[in-house]
Amino acid sequence: MAKAFRIYHSEGPRSAQNKDDYIVDHTVMMYLVNPDGQFTDYYGQNRRAREIATVIRSKALMWQIEKQKEQSILRRLLGRKESSKNSDESPKAQQAETKVVS
Repeated sequence: MAKAFRIYHSEGPRSAQNKDDYIVDHTVMMYLVNPDGQFTDYYGQNRRAREIATVIRSKALMWQIEKQKEQSILRRLLGRKESSKNSDESPKAQQAETKVVS
């Protein structure tokens, strides 16, 4: 993951008194990934918390709208497939299906 996001990290020198104590030099960056796992944005040290929160809210809303559009398209496509499937059947088969459903 570090390579994919070009994150720098390097273990620094260990403490002379405690070998488990050490410094890690690393990229100071926050990454925003949407629920689909796709990179959306990044935020460095120069961005203020309020600005970041506003951008995240905006991107979350845009993602929700996009998902609603996708769901609407899928429902329409699936509805058309079902109706074309039924129109391919003979009138007797359609009548029989109507009787079963009623």
